[in-house]
Amino acid sequence: MGIFTKKFDYEKDFLRLQFVLEYQRYVFYYGKEEVPYYLLNKKTKKKIDFENDQLLNHPQLLQKKVYAAKLGKRYEFLSSKGLDCEGFESFSKDDGNMSHEMKLYLDYLTAKENVVLGIHRIKKSSENDVIDMVISGLIMTGHSSSIIVENPIKLTDNVSVYADNKKIMKELTHADAYKSAIGSLLIEIPDADLDKNIYIVDDKGDIRLNPKYILGFVPIEDNHYIRRIITAEDFKNYGYCVDSKVDGKKLFFYQDESHYGDLYSYNKNLDISEKSRRL
Repeated sequence: MGIFTKKFDYEKDFLRLQFVLEYQRYVFYYGKEEVPYYLLNKKTKKKIDFENDQLLNHPQLLQKKVYAAKLGKRYEFLSSKGLDCEGFESFSKDDGNMSHEMKLYLDYLTAKENVVLGIHRIKKSSENDVIDMVISGLIMTGHSSSIIVENPIKLTDNVSVYADNKKIMKELTHADAYKSAIGSLLIEIPDADLDKNIYIVDDKGDIRLNPKYILGFVPIEDNHYIRRIITAEDFKNYGYCVDSKVDGKKLFFYQDESHYGDLYSYNKNLDISEKSRRL
Protein backbone atom coordinates (compact mmCIF):
# COMPACT_ATOMS: atom_id res chain seq x y z
CA MET A 1 0.00 0.00 0.00
CA GLY A 2 1.52 3.32 -1.07
CA ILE A 3 2.10 6.33 1.13
CA PHE A 4 -0.73 8.85 0.95
CA THR A 5 0.34 12.18 -0.57
CA LYS A 6 -1.72 15.27 0.20
CA LYS A 7 -3.27 16.99 -2.78
CA PHE A 8 -3.48 20.77 -2.34
CA ASP A 9 -6.64 22.75 -2.95
CA TYR A 10 -6.04 26.42 -3.77
CA GLU A 11 -9.09 27.57 -1.80
CA LYS A 12 -9.00 25.29 1.23
CA ASP A 13 -5.22 25.51 1.65
CA PHE A 14 -5.04 29.23 0.89
CA LEU A 15 -2.53 28.78 -1.91
CA ARG A 16 -1.05 31.90 -3.49
CA LEU A 17 -0.94 32.11 -7.29
CA GLN A 18 2.16 33.96 -8.44
CA PHE A 19 3.80 34.72 -11.79
CA VAL A 20 7.43 33.58 -11.76
CA LEU A 21 9.74 35.52 -14.08
CA GLU A 22 12.23 32.67 -14.51
CA TYR A 23 9.49 30.28 -15.66
CA GLN A 24 7.35 32.97 -17.35
CA ARG A 25 4.27 31.22 -16.02
CA TYR A 26 2.19 30.98 -12.86
CA VAL A 27 2.88 28.65 -9.96
CA PHE A 28 1.10 28.08 -6.66
CA TYR A 29 2.81 28.78 -3.34
CA TYR A 30 1.99 27.43 0.09
CA GLY A 31 3.53 30.03 2.35
CA LYS A 32 6.98 30.58 0.84
CA GLU A 33 7.20 27.11 -0.71
CA GLU A 34 6.37 26.37 -4.33
CA VAL A 35 3.81 23.58 -4.67
CA PRO A 36 4.72 21.09 -7.44
CA TYR A 37 2.08 20.61 -10.10
CA TYR A 38 1.63 16.91 -9.31
CA LEU A 39 0.63 17.81 -5.73
CA LEU A 40 -2.33 19.90 -6.87
CA ASN A 41 -5.82 18.44 -6.88
CA LYS A 42 -7.91 18.36 -10.05
CA LYS A 43 -9.71 21.65 -9.38
CA THR A 44 -6.46 23.47 -8.62
CA LYS A 45 -4.75 22.08 -11.71
CA LYS A 46 -7.64 23.31 -13.80
CA LYS A 47 -7.26 26.77 -12.27
CA ILE A 48 -3.54 27.10 -12.95
CA ASP A 49 -3.83 25.55 -16.42
CA PHE A 50 -6.38 28.19 -17.33
CA GLU A 51 -4.16 31.05 -16.10
CA ASN A 52 -1.09 29.76 -17.94
CA ASP A 53 -3.07 29.16 -21.12
CA GLN A 54 -4.09 32.82 -20.97
CA LEU A 55 -0.42 33.78 -21.02
CA LEU A 56 0.34 31.48 -23.95
CA ASN A 57 -2.61 32.71 -25.98
CA HIS A 58 -2.18 36.41 -25.22
CA PRO A 59 1.46 37.56 -25.77
CA GLN A 60 0.66 41.11 -24.64
CA LEU A 61 -0.59 39.81 -21.30
CA LEU A 62 2.61 37.82 -20.88
CA GLN A 63 4.64 40.90 -21.77
CA LYS A 64 2.87 42.92 -19.07
CA LYS A 65 3.49 40.22 -16.49
CA VAL A 66 7.18 40.02 -17.40
CA TYR A 67 7.50 43.81 -17.18
CA ALA A 68 5.81 43.93 -13.77
CA ALA A 69 7.98 41.10 -12.44
CA LYS A 70 11.19 42.74 -13.66
CA LEU A 71 10.08 46.04 -12.14
CA GLY A 72 9.48 44.34 -8.80
CA LYS A 73 12.93 42.75 -8.82
CA ARG A 74 14.51 46.05 -9.77
CA TYR A 75 12.71 47.83 -6.95
CA GLU A 76 13.92 45.24 -4.46
CA PHE A 77 17.50 45.56 -5.74
CA LEU A 78 17.56 49.36 -5.49
CA SER A 79 15.99 49.24 -2.04
CA SER A 80 18.69 46.78 -0.93
CA LYS A 81 21.26 49.42 -1.94
CA GLY A 82 19.55 52.06 0.18
CA LEU A 83 17.94 53.87 -2.75
CA ASP A 84 14.43 55.23 -2.35
CA CYS A 85 12.37 54.89 -5.55
CA GLU A 86 9.43 56.78 -4.13
CA GLY A 87 10.73 60.32 -4.56
CA PHE A 88 9.12 63.18 -6.45
CA GLU A 89 7.25 62.12 -9.57
CA SER A 90 5.22 64.08 -12.09
CA PHE A 91 1.73 62.69 -12.55
CA SER A 92 0.93 64.73 -15.64
CA LYS A 93 -0.88 62.81 -18.38
CA ASP A 94 1.19 64.74 -20.90
CA ASP A 95 4.45 62.95 -21.74
CA GLY A 96 6.11 66.17 -22.86
CA ASN A 97 8.10 66.69 -26.06
CA MET A 98 11.69 66.43 -27.15
CA SER A 99 13.90 66.74 -30.19
CA HIS A 100 14.41 63.71 -32.41
CA GLU A 101 18.06 63.46 -31.31
CA MET A 102 17.14 63.67 -27.64
CA LYS A 103 14.58 60.91 -28.10
CA LEU A 104 17.17 58.66 -29.74
CA TYR A 105 19.67 59.42 -26.98
CA LEU A 106 17.22 58.67 -24.16
CA ASP A 107 15.94 55.54 -25.90
CA TYR A 108 19.53 54.28 -26.02
CA LEU A 109 20.18 55.28 -22.42
CA THR A 110 17.02 53.75 -20.95
CA ALA A 111 17.54 50.49 -22.86
CA LYS A 112 20.74 49.83 -20.92
CA GLU A 113 20.62 47.20 -18.21
CA ASN A 114 22.29 47.21 -14.81
CA VAL A 115 22.50 51.00 -14.55
CA VAL A 116 20.70 53.50 -12.35
CA LEU A 117 19.42 56.61 -14.08
CA GLY A 118 18.50 59.60 -11.99
CA ILE A 119 17.76 63.30 -12.20
CA HIS A 120 18.41 66.27 -9.97
CA ARG A 121 16.00 69.11 -10.77
CA ILE A 122 17.55 72.57 -10.81
CA LYS A 123 15.39 75.27 -9.28
CA LYS A 124 15.66 78.86 -10.48
CA SER A 125 17.62 80.03 -7.47
CA SER A 126 20.39 77.54 -8.33
CA GLU A 127 20.66 78.27 -12.07
CA ASN A 128 24.00 80.03 -11.74
CA ASP A 129 25.45 76.90 -10.14
CA VAL A 130 24.63 74.56 -13.02
CA ILE A 131 28.05 74.72 -14.66
CA ASP A 132 29.75 74.01 -11.34
CA MET A 133 27.43 71.06 -10.69
CA VAL A 134 28.09 69.47 -14.07
CA ILE A 135 31.86 69.99 -14.06
CA SER A 136 32.68 69.58 -10.37
CA GLY A 137 29.87 67.34 -9.11
CA LEU A 138 26.55 67.76 -7.33
CA ILE A 139 26.86 68.86 -3.69
CA MET A 140 25.04 66.34 -1.53
CA THR A 141 22.86 68.26 0.89
CA GLY A 142 20.31 65.67 1.98
CA HIS A 143 17.54 66.12 4.51
CA SER A 144 17.76 66.44 8.27
CA SER A 145 16.39 62.92 8.68
CA SER A 146 19.47 61.46 6.97
CA ILE A 147 22.08 63.29 9.07
CA ILE A 148 23.12 60.36 11.20
CA VAL A 149 26.52 58.84 11.79
CA GLU A 150 25.72 55.49 10.17
CA ASN A 151 24.43 57.03 6.93
CA PRO A 152 25.46 60.68 6.50
CA ILE A 153 24.85 60.70 2.75
CA LYS A 154 21.88 59.25 0.91
CA LEU A 155 21.89 59.58 -2.87
CA THR A 156 18.11 59.73 -3.18
CA ASP A 157 17.90 62.75 -0.86
CA ASN A 158 19.33 64.68 -3.81
CA VAL A 159 18.63 62.52 -6.86
CA SER A 160 15.33 61.01 -7.99
CA VAL A 161 15.66 57.43 -9.22
CA TYR A 162 12.99 55.03 -10.45
CA ALA A 163 12.70 51.26 -10.73
CA ASP A 164 11.77 51.82 -14.37
CA ASN A 165 14.50 53.90 -16.01
CA LYS A 166 12.11 54.90 -18.78
CA LYS A 167 10.31 57.18 -16.33
CA ILE A 168 13.30 59.48 -16.65
CA MET A 169 12.05 60.65 -20.04
CA LYS A 170 8.79 62.04 -18.66
CA GLU A 171 10.47 63.46 -15.57
CA LEU A 172 12.98 65.39 -17.68
CA THR A 173 10.20 67.00 -19.70
CA HIS A 174 8.24 67.84 -16.54
CA ALA A 175 11.12 68.95 -14.36
CA ASP A 176 9.41 72.31 -13.81
CA ALA A 177 6.65 70.58 -11.86
CA TYR A 178 9.13 70.70 -8.96
CA LYS A 179 9.66 74.27 -7.70
CA SER A 180 9.50 75.62 -11.28
CA ALA A 181 12.81 73.97 -12.11
CA ILE A 182 14.71 75.21 -15.19
CA GLY A 183 15.94 71.73 -16.06
CA SER A 184 17.69 68.70 -14.62
CA LEU A 185 21.03 67.06 -14.17
CA LEU A 186 20.94 63.64 -15.83
CA ILE A 187 22.83 61.02 -13.85
CA GLU A 188 23.94 57.48 -14.69
CA ILE A 189 25.52 55.11 -12.17
CA PRO A 190 26.39 51.49 -12.99
CA ASP A 191 24.89 48.98 -10.56
CA ALA A 192 28.39 47.68 -9.88
CA ASP A 193 29.39 51.09 -8.47
CA LEU A 194 26.60 51.26 -5.91
CA ASP A 195 28.76 49.31 -3.46
CA LYS A 196 31.67 51.70 -4.06
CA ASN A 197 32.34 55.27 -2.97
CA ILE A 198 30.54 57.39 -5.56
CA TYR A 199 31.37 60.66 -3.82
CA ILE A 200 34.30 63.07 -3.70
CA VAL A 201 35.23 65.84 -1.25
CA ASP A 202 36.02 69.26 -2.72
CA ASP A 203 38.46 71.90 -1.44
CA LYS A 204 35.79 73.38 0.82
CA GLY A 205 35.02 70.04 2.41
CA ASP A 206 31.70 69.64 0.64
CA ILE A 207 30.71 66.11 -0.34
CA ARG A 208 29.77 65.86 -4.01
CA LEU A 209 28.52 63.17 -6.33
CA ASN A 210 31.50 62.28 -8.50
CA PRO A 211 31.06 64.26 -11.75
CA LYS A 212 31.88 61.18 -13.81
CA TYR A 213 28.33 60.04 -13.08
CA ILE A 214 26.77 63.29 -14.33
CA LEU A 215 25.96 63.02 -18.02
CA GLY A 216 25.03 66.69 -18.28
CA PHE A 217 22.33 69.32 -17.87
CA VAL A 218 19.00 69.07 -19.72
CA PRO A 219 17.28 72.49 -19.90
CA ILE A 220 13.51 72.56 -20.19
CA GLU A 221 11.74 74.95 -22.55
CA ASP A 222 8.13 76.01 -22.95
CA ASN A 223 5.48 73.32 -23.39
CA HIS A 224 7.61 70.73 -21.61
CA TYR A 225 10.11 70.56 -24.47
CA ILE A 226 13.69 69.32 -24.08
CA ARG A 227 16.08 69.92 -26.94
CA ARG A 228 19.47 68.60 -25.90
CA ILE A 229 21.84 67.72 -23.09
CA ILE A 230 24.72 70.08 -22.26
CA THR A 231 27.73 68.07 -21.10
CA ALA A 232 30.76 69.08 -19.09
CA GLU A 233 32.76 69.17 -22.32
CA ASP A 234 30.21 71.54 -23.84
CA PHE A 235 30.53 73.90 -20.90
CA LYS A 236 34.32 73.76 -21.06
CA ASN A 237 34.66 74.08 -24.84
CA TYR A 238 31.92 76.56 -25.69
CA GLY A 239 31.59 78.66 -22.55
CA TYR A 240 27.87 78.67 -21.90
CA CYS A 241 26.48 81.47 -19.83
CA VAL A 242 23.09 82.37 -18.39
CA ASP A 243 21.09 85.04 -20.23
CA SER A 244 17.74 86.48 -19.17
CA LYS A 245 16.97 88.50 -22.30
CA VAL A 246 14.63 86.05 -24.02
CA ASP A 247 11.01 86.36 -22.89
CA GLY A 248 12.22 87.32 -19.42
CA LYS A 249 13.55 83.81 -18.86
CA LYS A 250 17.07 82.79 -18.05
CA LEU A 251 18.24 80.30 -20.64
CA PHE A 252 21.59 78.82 -21.46
CA PHE A 253 23.47 80.24 -24.43
CA TYR A 254 26.99 80.21 -25.77
CA GLN A 255 29.08 83.21 -24.76
CA ASP A 256 30.40 83.35 -28.32
CA GLU A 257 27.54 84.57 -30.51
CA SER A 258 28.87 82.59 -33.46
CA HIS A 259 27.80 79.43 -31.67
CA TYR A 260 24.18 80.51 -31.06
CA GLY A 261 22.95 78.48 -33.99
CA ASP A 262 24.06 75.25 -32.32
CA LEU A 263 21.34 75.67 -29.72
CA TYR A 264 18.81 78.10 -31.11
CA SER A 265 18.12 80.06 -34.25
CA TYR A 266 17.23 83.70 -33.66
CA ASN A 267 15.50 86.48 -35.49
CA LYS A 268 16.19 90.16 -34.86
CA ASN A 269 13.94 90.25 -31.78
CA LEU A 270 15.75 87.37 -30.11
CA ASP A 271 12.66 85.17 -30.41
CA ILE A 272 13.26 81.46 -30.39
CA SER A 273 12.36 80.08 -33.78
CA GLU A 274 13.37 76.87 -35.59
CA LYS A 275 14.28 74.15 -33.11
CA SER A 276 17.84 72.97 -33.56
CA ARG A 277 18.38 69.32 -34.52
CA ARG A 278 21.84 69.16 -33.00
CA LEU A 279 22.54 67.41 -29.74
